[in-house]
Amino acid sequence: MSQPPGLPSYPPLRPAWTPPPPLPVRRGWLWAAIATSVVATLAIGALLAANVLTWTQDIPSLLNTGKVMAAVNRECSTMTSTVDSILVTGDPESQAGALADQNDAVLSMVDELRALPDRVRESDKPLDAWLDDWESLVEAREQYAEKLLAGRRAVFEVPLDDDGDEIWERMDFAAEPDCSVPETLLSPYAGGTSRV
Repeated sequence: MSQPPGLPSYPPLRPAWTPPPPLPVRRGWLWAAIATSVVATLAIGALLAANVLTWTQDIPSLLNTGKVMAAVNRECSTMTSTVDSILVTGDPESQAGALADQNDAVLSMVDELRALPDRVRESDKPLDAWLDDWESLVEAREQYAEKLLAGRRAVFEVPLDDDGDEIWERMDFAAEPDCSVPETLLSPYAGGTSRV
């Protein structure tokens, strides 16, 4: 193909800049680079292995196995909707009856979860202690209802753990986010109060 008249010739086709030739690598640096790569690979492998172990281990204060959490989620949802639908109002007898109905819903959840196969329950060690806390809460509510029926000035006291904290805190932490203690179980007064 001919070039139009009057235009200068195209410059020769060659790169405007060429990189300098590579410097020779000393053997010491080469071995250092290889050693660094090996150490980094081993560190990443150890980190991944530690994560896998953490995922498969039973954490002492948390409910974290799939089958247990599926059952907790199902039963807790039923219990929560039931207790939230029962109003604690009226005279002391009516209030005590409402408290008993709420307690029955909690104990039904506890019974269902205790009926899980042994190997499933044992796969999540905190489950039995968590269910014990629910039963302690129900027992405190029953004592409160007895005081109401006796005509005494009744003040509900949430059971405390060994550190002096109300047990609902560790109950919520253990099953978060699948099962929190319903507000109405902690404030069984007519009209209710808010959780601290």
